[in-house]
Amino acid sequence: MRIEAPDPRRKSRGGSSGEVLRSAQFEQQAPHAFPGSCVPFLKIPMYSSTFIFAKGQWDDEFHRLDEEIAQAAKATPGYLGEESWENPAHGLISNVYYWESLEALQALMRHPAHLQAKARQADWLDGYQVVISQVLRTYGDSRLAGKLPTAGAA
Repeated sequence: MRIEAPDPRRKSRGGSSGEVLRSAQFEQQAPHAFPGSCVPFLKIPMYSSTFIFAKGQWDDEFHRLDEEIAQAAKATPGYLGEESWENPAHGLISNVYYWESLEALQALMRHPAHLQAKARQADWLDGYQVVISQVLRTYGDSRLAGKLPTAGAA
């Protein structure tokens, strides 16, 4: 069964298998998702840029630029952190960067190493997608503190 936060624009429906839980059902099964019972982690709003790609053939130039971009991101005022995920079933890798502002994100996008890598992406990747998002809320318990950029310090 899928669980998601209630949308006040939609009426609550029954709880049949595979149906989205709403309102009271959701609060019973996922009380941690409501602001009064969650642990906030970071100041909101913040932004994320998610770079999802299929790995192609990487060479020394790719690794050099990748390291230069990582260092440039960390040196950019407004950088909050990053995380990486891999989906072996689909051969995809996802790098998520967190930013205090869109201006901070755009500063990295204008960095010469980023522009050079973007121009050569077809040489190294078998496809990519970028998702830019505004983070509206983060919550959870404190056990991931220090392990994720959005979970605050340990």
